[in-house]
Amino acid sequence: MIQFIESTYTDYISNVNIYKLKKLITLGILAKNTPYLENKTILMCNFLEILRYNHAISCPNKFIKKQEDCFYWADGRNPNEVSFNKILKDFCKTNNLQFEYFIDIRNTIVHQGEVIGNNLDKKRENYLRLHHFCDRVILTLLKWDEVSGYYIPINKQQYKPMNGIAVNRIKFNRKLVGQNSTIFNIFL
Repeated sequence: MIQFIESTYTDYISNVNIYKLKKLITLGILAKNTPYLENKTILMCNFLEILRYNHAISCPNKFIKKQEDCFYWADGRNPNEVSFNKILKDFCKTNNLQFEYFIDIRNTIVHQGEVIGNNLDKKRENYLRLHHFCDRVILTLLKWDEVSGYYIPINKQQYKPMNGIAVNRIKFNRKLVGQNSTIFNIFL
C-alpha cells in the first residue's frame, strides 16, 4: 500500500481534475458493491462516458466541443461528430493502453436496460471485462506499470493454493499480455 501511494500520488494529482479521477474511482467502487448486474454495468458505462468527455476536453488540438457534449475533429478532417468509440480509441492510443470495444455493451445497457449476453454467465463475463478495462484505465493514468506494480484482476477466477488463501496477483501491463487489473480489488 505504501509503495502504491508513494509511486502514484504525483500522477494522481496531475490527472485528478483532468480525468475526474475521484468520480471514476467512486464509480468502480459503487459497481463492485451493488448486487445488480445491470447497475454494475451502467456505472462502468458512465465511467467510460466521463473518460471520453474529459479526454476530448483535455485535447483541444484534437477535438473541438461545439455543443453540449458533441465533439468534432479540430483539424476539420471530417464534418461529422467524432464518435464515442473514436475518442476512447484516441485515449488508449495517447496512453499506450490496449483498446477494447465496448460500444455494444454501452448501447444495450443505456438504450435497453439490459446487459449483453445469452445467459447470466455471459452477461457477468461482459460486465467483468468492462470493469477490468476501466480498472486498467485508472492504473494507466497512475502509471502503475512504470514502478512494476502488481494488481488483482477482477475478471479472472482466483485460485486457491495449498494454504487455501485465494490469490491472483499479477504485474500490471498496459497491453493485455495476460488478463489484468483491479485497483479496487487490491485495496478494498
